[in-house]
Amino acid sequence: MPREEADGPGRLKDLLAEIDPDVLREVMPLTGGVVTMMFTDIVDSTPIKAEMGDQPFRENVLNPHNTLIRECVGRHNGRELKTIGDAFFVGFALPENGVACATEIQKNLTNSPIQAGAAALRVRIGLHTGTPEVYRDPVSKLIDLSGTDVDRASRVVALAGGGQILISDETHALAKSKEVHDWGFWELKGLGRHRIFEVLWEGKTPERPSGRPWLKAGRFPTRFVGREAEIAEVMDAVESERLVTLTGMGGIGKTRLADEVAARMGQGFEDGVFFVDLADIEDSEAAVVSEIISRIGIDPAGFPDEAAAVRETLRNHRALLVLDNFEAVMSAAPFIGRLLKECPGLRFLVTSQRPLGLDGEQRIPVRPMDVAPSESSTDADSLGRMDGFKLFRDRARLNDRKWEVSDADAAVVAEILESTDGIPLSIELAAARVGKEPLNAIREGLKARRIEFLKRAGDTADEKRHAGIRACVDWSFNLLPLKERTLFPKLSVFVGGFFADGATGVCGEKNAPALLDSLRERSLLVWEESLGKARYRMLPTVREYAAERLGDKAETVRQRHAEHFLNVLDRANVQIYGKEQMTGINRISADLENIRGGMDAAVRNGDHLAVVRHSQAFGEYFQMKSLFAESLRRGHQGLASAEALKDDEVIAGCRNNLENAYMSLPAGDRRENLKKAIECFEAAMRVYTEDGFPVQWAGTQNNLGAAYADLPAGDRGENLKNAIESYEAALRVYTEDGFPVQWAGTQNNLGEAYRNLPTGDRGENLKNAIEFYEAALRVYTEDKFPVQWAMTRNNLGAAYAYLPTGNRGKNLKNAIGCFEATLRIYTKNGFPVQWAMTQNNLGIAYRDLETGDRGENVKKAIGCFESAIRGYEAAGLAEKAEEVRRELDSLKGEG
Repeated sequence: MPREEADGPGRLKDLLAEIDPDVLREVMPLTGGVVTMMFTDIVDSTPIKAEMGDQPFRENVLNPHNTLIRECVGRHNGRELKTIGDAFFVGFALPENGVACATEIQKNLTNSPIQAGAAALRVRIGLHTGTPEVYRDPVSKLIDLSGTDVDRASRVVALAGGGQILISDETHALAKSKEVHDWGFWELKGLGRHRIFEVLWEGKTPERPSGRPWLKAGRFPTRFVGREAEIAEVMDAVESERLVTLTGMGGIGKTRLADEVAARMGQGFEDGVFFVDLADIEDSEAAVVSEIISRIGIDPAGFPDEAAAVRETLRNHRALLVLDNFEAVMSAAPFIGRLLKECPGLRFLVTSQRPLGLDGEQRIPVRPMDVAPSESSTDADSLGRMDGFKLFRDRARLNDRKWEVSDADAAVVAEILESTDGIPLSIELAAARVGKEPLNAIREGLKARRIEFLKRAGDTADEKRHAGIRACVDWSFNLLPLKERTLFPKLSVFVGGFFADGATGVCGEKNAPALLDSLRERSLLVWEESLGKARYRMLPTVREYAAERLGDKAETVRQRHAEHFLNVLDRANVQIYGKEQMTGINRISADLENIRGGMDAAVRNGDHLAVVRHSQAFGEYFQMKSLFAESLRRGHQGLASAEALKDDEVIAGCRNNLENAYMSLPAGDRRENLKKAIECFEAAMRVYTEDGFPVQWAGTQNNLGAAYADLPAGDRGENLKNAIESYEAALRVYTEDGFPVQWAGTQNNLGEAYRNLPTGDRGENLKNAIEFYEAALRVYTEDKFPVQWAMTRNNLGAAYAYLPTGNRGKNLKNAIGCFEATLRIYTKNGFPVQWAMTQNNLGIAYRDLETGDRGENVKKAIGCFESAIRGYEAAGLAEKAEEVRRELDSLKGEG
């Protein structure tokens, strides 16, 4: 009977129909309804019948076959439940009787073969022991058997070949069969993974079942952990696309992910799932074809060549081929393309450090595992939610079965995980040390030199490519073309990422964009879009490896790196003061780590001029981004270098820059900081005279005014009058036409002084402030100077909010409009302190607004105050957050 008929549920139903109830009662033991079910089936009965003819087949093949089966069944106390054509369904009360009966049948067919055409008759047999459901059909009134145990018996025989006996795990356990071969786990259609055994006897050798195995038993000694979302994504892709390629660097877990996906999807491929490892074979089509033939078990005899054997054999198969490590045999990609065209039932799941480049290829990058707790505080619970930690814990328990992280150790484990970059192999290698050395020692070893630290120990280490992180990256590096291999080490000088123009400028490579894309395709670089361009970076592990490869060229490349990013900083700083303000801010933000690295190198090398240039160009950016502590530190570095240069003008400029940092510093003694700033500004003005250095003099006058305006000591009114005098002095140089940006800044500062002036007529002071702000806004437009525009709009809103003259409700609405406009620029992440300040101002305006629905106004005010508190806390300004919290508590108390 044909195989496709043997596997059909409809045929099974027919086979079980009309069973005599008396026979059924004899078959089913009285103790629990357990029965061993045996299916037998003639192999290729349909073509044999077609060759011999119906009557000769029945007389010479079927009748002797039926007699043999029935005699053996009778000798072993079996009961024939049903026959259809050449197939038997037999029941046994004792599983050992069923196995003995099947063995006798196959021995008799071997010793006394029944001729079936040109060859001897071959029968397949399958057995399973279970408790099938017994019921009476309400329509036919006949007793019937059904259930998954009957289905399993049918599926087991479907795996068997001619002359073979396959039994289920249950039958093997109960029959206590000794002469068996364990074939491991196989997919039974619709029933998942089940263990299959082959019954052997003298002279019988094991034959691979013809179904689909659950890959190879024991392929990996450890269990798969995590990545459920990735598994679902890949499974969906394999179902919808015929070629799916998992890409990523060595050790990232491509093979394990593909293995797990194939295991879960195996039952969907009637002709099997085949795993082909290509890592250690020659990079040629012929070698790949030979490996596929070997893994699938194709017989190339009778075909023109091995490639034709594969194509013709698989043409009508529905199978999944898992091709592992394809990056080693890219020359064979065209052959896979031909298989895709000629074998419509084939699907491919490929692991490779680079895509195959074929039409219809679905590329899925395999990302590092999550190793960063989302919460601000790290504890055992937050770690336990991360896949990276779950893998770490699972592997750590191989050394200490009861190991668990405590809250006290959570921070150390988090640092260990961070140092692995989320690479599963690195996580496993780090976890392998748990129980052998303290967690602190593991952390420090990773920090010191992870490339050397993350490797397997002993002669029993895993395959060479995965013996350590160095071996994984070595494998990738050695596959690189010459130009990529030359560029790759130089890229280690970049910190936190880089654009293609950086690689061109620093590495001297004109064809950098193409080479970077090639390295990205080979999984040695990752990229993301930034400022409308591709921005590349190395994982820290890969960067450490690349730095080792740089060798004696390191100092030259680092020097070019520092020069390049100092020029980037200079250009961006000019943009900040011009009409491309946000472009400049965003460029510095994107390359901040590289620029910092360049300044640090200049400090180490005693390059005083470069340190001064960094310090002065950094100043405005740090102020805008509220990086107060770094602004102060960089200011001191700049002043020290300026003093080493012994240039009074440079010293004055650096001192000016430093005192701006002191003025903005929210920590420490505010009064002393500002007094020191005033002294430094006055000292600078002894160098910067109005006639000799008018622009620098005006800038220092403006800074001096700002220092007086913020000074908390002395008479507040006198301080602000001094500030106003300084601002007005600066405006003698800063004219709207000659120095529009500086003029607008001073106008804004003058408005601030008048807004806060405690003496004189409050209403007039605020009206003057409003005029100055509006004058500044003639220059500070939202599109050209967004940061200054937002700052001035916020100040204008504050002036309206406290204006005692005119309509109070209208004034507050004007203020609210200013604050809401400001928040378009001041985002929570981009300008955290300014955002929090504006949220607070907006909350006060809504709190004081007496028009409209009072409940809605209060609700909005509460939301603004809560946002301000979060913003200040995130920026580390606890005192500011507490001030707003008091406002919030007071407002809530009102209700």
